[in-house]
Amino acid sequence: MDLLQILKGINFTSLDVDAGRLFVQINSGIAGNEYQSLTFLDNRFSRKESLLDLGNINLKKRVNVRIIFNITEPMGVEVNYLNPEPVITIDNWTEMQEVPEEPEYSKNITNYLLVEPNEEGDYQLSFETLEDSEVLIKYAVDGITREAVIPISGEEENPYEFNP
Repeated sequence: MDLLQILKGINFTSLDVDAGRLFVQINSGIAGNEYQSLTFLDNRFSRKESLLDLGNINLKKRVNVRIIFNITEPMGVEVNYLNPEPVITIDNWTEMQEVPEEPEYSKNITNYLLVEPNEEGDYQLSFETLEDSEVLIKYAVDGITREAVIPISGEEENPYEFNP
């Protein structure tokens, strides 16, 4: 869904340009949290102009990821994935012509955690990311650090069995 479809028929006369931070948030307008949102932030305390044309913006679908770890003891991992609600900081509001291409604006989330068994005794991790992306897992086995890349589809659920 692009911004033109979302904003069809809506006109802005102006946005407040008083001193202070300026936030512009774009979301799909569809009930629920099915698509990502993008927030643009200008931290400067003075702006001469407030016109910002980002062109068409395609919001990606949010998807759930469940990683099942085939391990029998707790293991430390680093998990890196796309944030479904990134904040894009704009250094010069009047010069930005379009949303930067990925991954520059799709800020990543990096979690460092100890994978421990849940109540059922399963070692698993669940989180939300974006369709058609990748999850990077770094882990150490026998003192050697390894990486695994998990492709994420546009499916509602993305179960993945991880065999270190």
